[in-house]
This record gives sequence, structure tokens and C-alpha cells, in this order.
Amino acid sequence: FPVTIGFDSWQNSLTRIEGIPTFDFDLKIFDGANFVDCTSQNQTGFYQFWTRDSNPQLRYTFFYDQNTESWFQGDWYGLRFLAIRSIGQSVEVYYDSEAKTLEVPIAQRLPELYETYLVMASGILPTYKDGFLIYDRICLRLAREISDVLGLTLTVQ
Repeated sequence: FPVTIGFDSWQNSLTRIEGIPTFDFDLKIFDGANFVDCTSQNQTGFYQFWTRDSNPQLRYTFFYDQNTESWFQGDWYGLRFLAIRSIGQSVEVYYDSEAKTLEVPIAQRLPELYETYLVMASGILPTYKDGFLIYDRICLRLAREISDVLGLTLTVQ
């Protein structure tokens, strides 16, 4: 079950959003662990847009690419993954050769498209255990392919 969409192709397939009135919202940026207050969107990252009123509510989440000066919309985990990569945080996943499982840290979940590849390859949903999503019945070739495409550090046990 080969991974047919590379990371750049996936990123380029995200919906570009034009004309976002950032001045109408309070912004928070993902710092690798949490969303923190910020005053402007001049850096690449994953942003939350909160209403400015007595009862602030989350309205939007978008990824901003400073190089192209563009906002992008996509699945939440995918946008968070882009942010993790943009700040240089490494993502380490673990493959158990005996159990044929791939363990992905929940705090660094993969974009939905790649999670779907893993689910379709195994035929079952992942389980949660000790801060990890565990994908069963994954062959080493697929674990390596996903790791290569996404720039993950794969530790084989």
C-alpha cells in the first residue's frame, strides 16, 4: 500500500485563504506545545483566531506561510504538524518489528491523509496508550515510507 502523495504535494493541496482580517481577532500561535498570545502574524506558524468580545470564542485556525505570505486551511492535526516542522521540532516514531506496530506520539499526530494511509493499510483504527497512537499490522516498508515522506525519525525496535 504505497504512499502516493508526498509531503510537498499534500501541503500544496491545502486550501489557500485570501483576505483574512487579522485585525478583527486576537491571535494565538502554536509554540510547539500550546497556543500562546501573539500580536501579529508575521511569522510562519499555526494560528488561532479568537473573537474580541466579553466572551471570546475560537473562530478559525489557519496556517500562515511567511515565505508565500499565504494563509492555509486544512485538517487540524495537519496544520499542527506543519507548525511542528516549521519550528524545527523533530518527530520520532517507533516501529516494533515483532508486533508490527507503529507508535506515533499523540502530541505530534500526523496529517489526516497519512493517518488514513496507515488505517487503510492495517484495516483497523489505532489504539491509544501511554501518549501514543498505536497502529497495528503495519509493515516496516510502510513505516519507513511514511517516515521518509514526512521527515520523521524512525526508531526500529
